[in-house]
Amino acid sequence: MSVKDDITEKKRIALELDGYRDHLQELVASRTAELKVALAAAEMANRTKTFQNVACVVSLVDRLVWGALRVAVSLVIVDSCIYMLKIDLPPMNLGSSVDR
Repeated sequence: MSVKDDITEKKRIALELDGYRDHLQELVASRTAELKVALAAAEMANRTKTFQNVACVVSLVDRLVWGALRVAVSLVIVDSCIYMLKIDLPPMNLGSSVDR
């Protein structure tokens, strides 16, 4: 093998290695882009789940507040009825104002 052939072979190998390196860089860039998309999707899912959890808590609080309000109104009605019975007044019709 001559010096010229040796240099030509080294250049061919260097070009082939450059091609492999370029291909690997393309693969890394492609995989990085896929991972960025997957990460964005996971973050969106996490935010959506957090929003759903907040909505669930708000719904629960709403039900608890309305339940407590119903109990308070019922207590007022009962107290009013007891008071009216004690002073012999006819009971008031409060049924329509309690309905929600």
